[in-house]
Amino acid sequence: MRKKVLLFIILIIVICLVGCNDTITETIAIKHETTILDSKEDKINISISIKNSKLITEKNKVEEFNVYYDFEVDTQEKLLKTNKLANASLKINEMNVYEFYFSEEQYSKILNVLIEIKLSEDGYIYSSIYKANITVMARKELENNPEHITAKKIVDYLESIGAGNIIDPSKKPLSLINLEIDLNKKTDLLVSENDEYKYTYSNPNYGKITIVIYIKDDYALTKNFVLIINDKTIDAKDYKIEHNAITYIFEDPNWTEGIY
Repeated sequence: MRKKVLLFIILIIVICLVGCNDTITETIAIKHETTILDSKEDKINISISIKNSKLITEKNKVEEFNVYYDFEVDTQEKLLKTNKLANASLKINEMNVYEFYFSEEQYSKILNVLIEIKLSEDGYIYSSIYKANITVMARKELENNPEHITAKKIVDYLESIGAGNIIDPSKKPLSLINLEIDLNKKTDLLVSENDEYKYTYSNPNYGKITIVIYIKDDYALTKNFVLIINDKTIDAKDYKIEHNAITYIFEDPNWTEGIY
């Protein structure tokens, strides 16, 4: 009888220990569901769901929920010091969608998102990092939907960069330069400037006029770039592009007319 009682007690202890181990090793899973590029805005939608949510109870409730994000920053330690999503809410046993806006300068970047959940009772922080390569996403979206507005805009922009020696996709595209120049003025050097470029105009030798356009560092010429001078579209073969500068040399009409 004593042996049976002893065996029963040992069995109960073993069951308790096994049960306790299951509870200790159980964790909340922050499951990534989808990462989608918005069809009409420069925005990425990342959706997650919470698994093993039975750990979240009135006693052991969510004490903290944070969403950190940044472009290129990819470690948890660094992400904790970057941007924090305002008004982020968390729904248990439902799909959670979070929106992250980006700009043209970030078309070729990778968005990194850190999700963190802290429970009140155990104090443990459950976390996960999700990555979104905007360039890759845009190309995949176009494969599935050739009419995807945002994806098309991103891919067109990235493919347009590269005229001359400019290949940096982080720069702003410059597809048109339209100059109005008074060719009746005889000048050794005339300089004009705006936000996108600076240009010089000179005709010291009368017979030839030289225009040099220096593109500002923030900009890059597109493949379909058009140069217009005094309402005339200049053929691309008549000017050259080197190291962020356009040089156009042409006959001085005033010299041929003999007004000097």
